[in-house]
Amino acid sequence: MGEVDILSRKYMNDRNHFADTLNYYLYDGQSEIDPNDLSPLDTAEIAVPYGNGARVPVQKYRDVSKYWKVMTDGKALYAILGIENQANVHYAMPVKNGLYDLMNYSRQVEEARYSYRPKNGKGGNKNRNSRRKRIILSPAEYLSGFRKEDRLIPVITLVVFFSDSEWDGPMSIHEMLCTDDEALLRYVPDYRIHLLEPYKMENSDFEKFQTDFGKVLKYIKYSGDKEKLHEITHESDAYKSIDNDSAVLMNAVTGSKLKIKPEGGKWICVKR
Repeated sequence: MGEVDILSRKYMNDRNHFADTLNYYLYDGQSEIDPNDLSPLDTAEIAVPYGNGARVPVQKYRDVSKYWKVMTDGKALYAILGIENQANVHYAMPVKNGLYDLMNYSRQVEEARYSYRPKNGKGGNKNRNSRRKRIILSPAEYLSGFRKEDRLIPVITLVVFFSDSEWDGPMSIHEMLCTDDEALLRYVPDYRIHLLEPYKMENSDFEKFQTDFGKVLKYIKYSGDKEKLHEITHESDAYKSIDNDSAVLMNAVTGSKLKIKPEGGKWICVKR
């Protein structure tokens, strides 16, 4: 694992950065996701491989995954939010993310199945002292391990592209297929990725972030243009004060050598 991978994972695992990033992408910068409403999740997902005589389940790891629970209008809202950090284009990203999301849905179904499984494993919970109410399943529900009224928690995965170049990889499963036959594709389920790429962001977009991550993305976008980079870092006060983790990540992604020092509880850029 490279330096950028390690630093970006650490950075995004911070609840404030995580919430800020998803708030920008999902809610145009409005503070709908409170960092305090996020709980960490196990980033491991289990998949059973098919073909080639494989018998051993494969364990896949997301970069960052969190559980969001919030009360809104008297109702509870639940979601599983994930972020995948990419320093380079991943040309099979729709398959990678689609697999992660579907494995999570599969896990939810399995958890539902397990919750309905009798504790004694013999068709019913015979413990008279048990406070657990037995749920009677129809034959179809028993076969599915999922009741008719059960619902899944939505899973959303966002790809953050830590590069100043344009993402030139596929955005969907359909773009990866070897045919463009529209009649055929109508019957092939598609999966599209959600992508945050600095290259396509407008200057006004960077102002929608509540943390210094907006500065990080803007710096990355212009890192290949020395004149523009000099302009944004010298003609405003925005980069005179930036948190340490953001400065370290900017250095790692762009190869810059920003020097910073603590001053008055803040981190100050002393060389740009």
